[in-house]
Amino acid sequence: MLEKIVESSVCNGIVRSVKKSVEPCTVDIAPFIGSNNIDLDYCNAHGITVTNVPTYSTNAVAQQVFAFILNHYSRVSQYNDFVQKDGWKNADTFAPFVFDTDELFGKTIGLVGYGKIGRAVAKIANAFGMNVLVYTRSYQKSVDAATDKWGNIDRTR
Repeated sequence: MLEKIVESSVCNGIVRSVKKSVEPCTVDIAPFIGSNNIDLDYCNAHGITVTNVPTYSTNAVAQQVFAFILNHYSRVSQYNDFVQKDGWKNADTFAPFVFDTDELFGKTIGLVGYGKIGRAVAKIANAFGMNVLVYTRSYQKSVDAATDKWGNIDRTR
């Protein structure tokens, strides 16, 4: 049996709680994004509430997107390997440019979906001076909101 605290008080720094037994329950946590892997019909039929955390991972995912993009264009991992293998130390010049790099400014990024994560990615892309193309099922509402804020979202269907 589980217990719940029905009354709690503090006396001389000591917490005193009165507990009451309650019926056992089960909490299932789906450690993934989206509900497409959950049998919603079954849950509804058995009174199981399914919910999500809509802001979970928004910033982390947008950051990871740009970690990959920056690694690609700046060759961070290749330069790290080069330095770790004494390439910089043994180079003939102070600043050996052994890998081609490129800037994000002026590049175009295409986003499929324009929910919280898509908007966060677009915001970062705009900070880098990138052009943003968006495809979304809720096209007009989403894109109008973005152009009001960032200005260079191209409307694509």
